[in-house]
Amino acid sequence: MAQTSPISRLWDRAQSLSRQLQAHDTELGFAAARSTLPAWMVASGQANALGNARYETIVQILHSRAASLDDLAIIGKATNDSDMQNGPKSWAHAQFDRAAGDFHGAALA
Repeated sequence: MAQTSPISRLWDRAQSLSRQLQAHDTELGFAAARSTLPAWMVASGQANALGNARYETIVQILHSRAASLDDLAIIGKATNDSDMQNGPKSWAHAQFDRAAGDFHGAALA
């Protein structure tokens, strides 16, 4: 059985948190109507906690070093995540460029 990478496990966690956030769609809809920020940032309680945890997980992915093409693909997905696109877009792309450079540099070594 193939082992999953730390980046893959983080991505799985982010997806799980996204599914948990769906249980708060009504609250998130009201929050989205009040702000241009991602709805989970405006929501309170569990929706906010889940959104923060998911965002922090995406950021952890972007700080990670790719060890495979699969990892690099996940970092690319994290870069294009809606929270990254609606938030610190340029920072996310810089993290992907760094990960790609690190990966390619290690592959050439």
